[in-house]
Amino acid sequence: MFSLSIKAGIKRIVCISSITAIFGKTGSRVTPDAPPTYSKMRYWQSKVEAELYLCARQEEGHPIAILYPGGIIGPDDPILSDSCKARKHRIENGFQIFDDGGMQYLDVRDLAAIIRSLVEEGGSGRFLVPGVYSTWTEQADLIEAV
Repeated sequence: MFSLSIKAGIKRIVCISSITAIFGKTGSRVTPDAPPTYSKMRYWQSKVEAELYLCARQEEGHPIAILYPGGIIGPDDPILSDSCKARKHRIENGFQIFDDGGMQYLDVRDLAAIIRSLVEEGGSGRFLVPGVYSTWTEQADLIEAV
């Protein structure tokens, strides 16, 4: 399938993976060089399998960019993304998490601009695109203010 794409004239490939595809089980820092980590969930397994395949093509010299976005949010979401579902649940149920954690959120329009840049101007490699970090407490304050 990959060779057919190259023969068809595709110049660049941008794969939208997920930051969860490279979360280590040891709790180590996430970097773009982190190896893919298998999961019992089929969706994440598919991300890892695609990534392993594309990394092998990168090593052959093909122009492939693999992106690892954080939680993607934005306007006009036709279905609620997992990030939006989590916020909706907190709003409707009053369930808040108040510990030292939080989550990174990335506006879909920013992600689209990055993808467009990689397609139009090129770029190969593996890229973290985490977004803006917000603690659970900051999120709760924002939801309450809204």
